[in-house]
Amino acid sequence: MSTQSQSFSLVAAPSTDIWRNPPTRDLNNVPTQSLTSRFPLSTFLSARITFSGTWTHQFDQGGLLLVLSPKHDYQAAGDNAQEDKEAEAVKGKSKREKTRWLKTGVEFFEGKRNIGTVGTDTWSDWSLYPVSPSSAEEVTVEVRRESGVNGQSLWVYWLGGEGEEGEREREKKVAVREVAWVFAEEEEWEVGVEAYAARPAGVEGVEGGLEVRFWGAGVERL
Repeated sequence: MSTQSQSFSLVAAPSTDIWRNPPTRDLNNVPTQSLTSRFPLSTFLSARITFSGTWTHQFDQGGLLLVLSPKHDYQAAGDNAQEDKEAEAVKGKSKREKTRWLKTGVEFFEGKRNIGTVGTDTWSDWSLYPVSPSSAEEVTVEVRRESGVNGQSLWVYWLGGEGEEGEREREKKVAVREVAWVFAEEEEWEVGVEAYAARPAGVEGVEGGLEVRFWGAGVERL
């Protein structure tokens, strides 16, 4: 796994978010930090990051962001006009496809921290996994390719969650969510791995931005 030991911070201004819902809302104005250059999705194995922040407003969030983009490397081969036409048709279709993405990390909802995960294929969906108030301020999340009898999926994990006695276990891995669509037609997609922060709350009643500090990032490829 390639790791990034140096820490960094992102500051999200009010009214920032990444979210897509019908009929036309497609918002992406969050600050991000790339953890690696974009690479073929078919070679992705896992990514993780540790972070902390002062979560105070509804939907304050920060964590890991995977951005899936269609490959644009189709080229017409030879001098055959039909081949050229077919290649351009494929290229045009690729350009019309929307970016897909998954974000996971802390999300502040109704006064409490959660592990919030949003998967966006065509439209966004959302899930929350509660974090106990006694849990450490720092949070580590990991996303990992897993294979099983039903095929390949992307699993979201909270690392260092709480044990049965309510005590934090450094090596404990809590499965938060399975996302089945990520590796569908993976040869046609590239992935970018980023850290992100967001403060969806509007300017009114909100003083300043949300600062999230990150460290211990790692990306693993097949």
